[in-house]
Amino acid sequence: MGAEPYWYCIAYQTDTNTTLQALRQREFAAGRYNPIVPFIDFPITDSSPTPGAQHSSIEEALEPTFRTTKCSTKTLPTVVSI
Repeated sequence: MGAEPYWYCIAYQTDTNTTLQALRQREFAAGRYNPIVPFIDFPITDSSPTPGAQHSSIEEALEPTFRTTKCSTKTLPTVVSI
């Protein structure tokens, strides 16, 4: 198993989940998600690639992952308090 470092900047909002959802929507609309852009160069700048979303929704883009794993679409894309 491997990992790649990543970081994003987005305007502060008091609710963490609202912030996460805004970031997800921004990056989805820009098309900066795997498999469209498998390896993103950070930090994200005005010159970062923006091929645009190639799926009709985030859920559609995630569907192949959920078909092959035991992940739940209801828990993966949210902030969970432990």
